[in-house]
Amino acid sequence: MLQMTDRQQMTFGLDPLPSHLESDYIDAACNRPARSALERVGEWPQGRCVLTGPAGSGKTHLARIWSDHNLAGVCRGRDSGGLQRTGAKPLVIEDVHEAAGAQRLETALFDVVNRSAADGRLLLLTGRGRPAGWGLVLPDLASRLIGSCMAEIGPPGDDLVAGLILKQFSDRQVTLNAATARYLARRCPRSYDAIHAAVAALDAMSLAGRKQIGRTQIDAYFSGLGAGGLMAES
Repeated sequence: MLQMTDRQQMTFGLDPLPSHLESDYIDAACNRPARSALERVGEWPQGRCVLTGPAGSGKTHLARIWSDHNLAGVCRGRDSGGLQRTGAKPLVIEDVHEAAGAQRLETALFDVVNRSAADGRLLLLTGRGRPAGWGLVLPDLASRLIGSCMAEIGPPGDDLVAGLILKQFSDRQVTLNAATARYLARRCPRSYDAIHAAVAALDAMSLAGRKQIGRTQIDAYFSGLGAGGLMAES
């Protein structure tokens, strides 16, 4: 029976499982303040911090590093059952913005926030953008999250893009040489979505053509996007 490789499965729309090892985390100017804030738990109001950033910016990676260091449990904001089963140890609640607007989820989240503060338990929450823009319907929950310590990951800068490209290809079991990664980094817009899209498309092109990724494939990809998707080369 024919066995599909992990890379072949990705061509059918299945994303790879990224590595969340601390050794694979890429330190950069855009994420350094957030990581520093997560290390200063003594400064968190009521032991609570909200880690924010765009999709694909490494919130989960950074939160998993924090959870490993603090022996914390992890659940999702949209998982009401997980919220109700939280114990006494530190806790990470991921993608809290997904619970916004669902009163049942917000009520469960509000209960966890209050119990954590009362018990002196550290609580790290992650979400896209700041809580004020999540559309929370419970005013008391919104005020508590807005009043939390804020750790924000910014857009990727030049010091992150090439490294992020290499990591995303590595997660896909692809080895890209450093010179090709730098060339792709010069062409790629400075957004996490654009980087992810370029890596996924180039990996698919490589599999379809059974060729290593090089400048020809990179130029073809960005030519297909049009001039608006290009950055000036240096």
